[in-house]
Amino acid sequence: IPFGGFVRIAGMEPEDVASGVPVLHKLAELRDKPDPQAFDKLVAQIARDSMTKIVPAEVGSQVREALLRAPDGEGRLTTEGLLELRHLRDGGTLTEAEAKLLDLVLNADARKADPELFISKPLGQRALVILAGPIASLLFGYLVFCLVGMTVGLPSPDSRVTNQVAEVMPGGEAHRVGIRVGDWITAIDGRSVRTGRELTDTIHKRIGVPTVLTVRRGGQTFQVRVVPRPRTFTDEKGKKVRWGVIGIAANVELRRVGVIESIKVGTAITYSFIVHLLDVLTDHKKVRESVGGPIAMGKMAIEAQRLGPGPMLLLGAQFSLSLFVLNLLPIPVLDGGQLLLIGVEFLRRRKLSPREVYGAYAVGVGLLALMILAVTYNDILRLIKG
Repeated sequence: IPFGGFVRIAGMEPEDVASGVPVLHKLAELRDKPDPQAFDKLVAQIARDSMTKIVPAEVGSQVREALLRAPDGEGRLTTEGLLELRHLRDGGTLTEAEAKLLDLVLNADARKADPELFISKPLGQRALVILAGPIASLLFGYLVFCLVGMTVGLPSPDSRVTNQVAEVMPGGEAHRVGIRVGDWITAIDGRSVRTGRELTDTIHKRIGVPTVLTVRRGGQTFQVRVVPRPRTFTDEKGKKVRWGVIGIAANVELRRVGVIESIKVGTAITYSFIVHLLDVLTDHKKVRESVGGPIAMGKMAIEAQRLGPGPMLLLGAQFSLSLFVLNLLPIPVLDGGQLLLIGVEFLRRRKLSPREVYGAYAVGVGLLALMILAVTYNDILRLIKG
């Protein structure tokens, strides 16, 4: 799975955000063309960027004039300017706003903003960089789905159903007696079973009848006793039928396909998976039933490993496509949230201040923490309920 979520570019963090020209350079510009309103705007900008409360109206003319005299033409404090500002700060009677402003200017960085930083790039370039991560996840999942068809193989409508267990339903008879994903059911009541069709047909006919299954796991063979439970299905003719079930799904053989067919199948699977995931995320009931956290992901990985390399690769592709969709959620710490902030900048026609970015990130971290707690709690409930 791509590691885009763990890679940061210089200028992407909130502390890298600046609202434009550094303070000393802006003061140097105002010195040549004094403008009280422009000075007030600069003070307001400094307050936003430093996350400090400074009221421009509380900055008197003496401090204003000293600040405008202090920098040279290159945006650096002159020796005389530095001494004057220090004298005002240490020896004068200042308002709280004046004291804070002098401290900020005396500690201001004289360097101009680095044009190579991420935050200095145009909005379009920044959006493309942000989109690169989710797109990489999408392409990775899509390519795996395409390549699996040409290498390991994919299930098809005419694939043979095997007598290997591909899924164990929680609370079912198979789950109760300890059958696991990857086990092979080789016999029913002593009669050999070679295909999944034989297995399901026999179980379907034994509603409520105690049945002994012979199970092969690795190099060991053992027997378990189950009682198929009744369940109503609709058959191929549309009629309601009652069959016995023990809560398992059989695995199917994978079939290799050519390049063109593999691309077609990979495209169809990718599209269907994304549509299904979006459908789940927009239905709170489906979210509770289908979405899992780290515990569920670990369990799925273990079960896929028991079935072989094909299911493992398919699971990796599913994780990557899930990462693509989830990363585009409009939560500030995720790529979707970054795109949302870029959109806000575009509409406002100015960069967000560090205060605003930090605020958005705080909300994002809170939402992400709640999501992690919710899915982990859901995983634990599933384990408890079995």
